[in-house]
Amino acid sequence: MPPRPGFFGRSASYFYRHVAPGTTHWAFRADESQVNPNGTIHGGLLMTFADHVGGAATDRAIDKRPCATVSLNADFLSSARPGDWVVGAAEVTRTTRTLVFIRARIWVDDKTILTATGIWKILADRRAASGERAASATS
Repeated sequence: MPPRPGFFGRSASYFYRHVAPGTTHWAFRADESQVNPNGTIHGGLLMTFADHVGGAATDRAIDKRPCATVSLNADFLSSARPGDWVVGAAEVTRTTRTLVFIRARIWVDDKTILTATGIWKILADRRAASGERAASATS
């Protein structure tokens, strides 16, 4: 599959997905292009990864309806280095009519490097709405 265009394609096209019963793990191989001045993987990339992992869990919970990140809070507990296989997973902790709450964990081997909590807003499905308007306009 070709990389997606725009920011997501540039920043997350290298994420891999592994589906196991009851969970989905996402991962990427950290490399030299992702390091900060300290020689560890940049925290912004780890936040992007946490956002992706949380969004994917949200997507599953709401049957792929459109959604957007409202809040993402992270605790950086350790670091990743080039060559590390960075893995993440998230779970939905609560869903309301308009919001989805998640908890995510990012790790290397058996070491947790980041934990995050987030809230996603369930958006109106513009595709369905525009289809409904088009259908009613022709009736």
